[in-house]
Amino acid sequence: AFVAETMKTPAGHHTFNPFRNCQRWFYWAEVRGLEPRQVGASINDGRMIHAVLSKYHSGLVMPTALAAVRQEQWVEGRGDLNPEAFNEAWANVSRIMGVYAGWPPTEALTFEATEVAGSATLGLTAGLGEPYTWRTDALVRDQRGWLWIMDYKSTTRGFADLFRRFEMERQMTGEVWGEKSKGLDVKGFIIRAIRRLKSINPADLFRDQKFLRSPTELDIWLRDHQRLVRTIRAHPKHMDTWPQNFDACFSDRGHCPFWVLCRHPRTAPQAIVAYFTQREPA
Repeated sequence: AFVAETMKTPAGHHTFNPFRNCQRWFYWAEVRGLEPRQVGASINDGRMIHAVLSKYHSGLVMPTALAAVRQEQWVEGRGDLNPEAFNEAWANVSRIMGVYAGWPPTEALTFEATEVAGSATLGLTAGLGEPYTWRTDALVRDQRGWLWIMDYKSTTRGFADLFRRFEMERQMTGEVWGEKSKGLDVKGFIIRAIRRLKSINPADLFRDQKFLRSPTELDIWLRDHQRLVRTIRAHPKHMDTWPQNFDACFSDRGHCPFWVLCRHPRTAPQAIVAYFTQREPA
């Protein structure tokens, strides 16, 4: 299983997707096993919202879920968090989650499981004894008795803009394929949008959207992913054979963490020592 042994685990969507965006990124992150050194803790209100929802839908009342997550986030920060910035972000999360607790969705859903992890083999009949791993936010059942994957997406985008992104989304299609490979009759996935706005109107903040996945769509996803794995398997390990996508060096989210290595390849060994940790190759 070359891919599983070469790449950082888990070998799921977030591991494979950089190969599609920039093969040089994939080379640094997965073939060389580099990770940027952490320079203190960061405040991520989206991650906080996910954590609160997981505890809330596992059976905790909202105040208890909020208190537990706040403590976990503060301890995880190990004193690196700016108290003023943390309290401001947490006040926003608490307000949104307080509104969420009283929000009646258009269709009532029964939560059957939360934070579901899974792993399946891509297809031994195709000569690919490689694992594909995933983690779903929840499994829910609708009023018709159909089973769906639930995925929380916190955003500042409009609902229509957010949902449009998931019409052909690989990650969620892979999760549906994975759960079906475990024998669950999953019909598709539901994106539960949580907008990080100042509003207290539930209609402005929350909305569900269902996305069915047909057997044909799942088969297309599987064959596409198998092709990707074969391509990675056949790839030489020398850096120059992994092309750099210059359009991926900078985005609205900032610069690529490996930009310093690609820009100054002659000093890459020194930069790796200074700015990265390195996993030992398998």
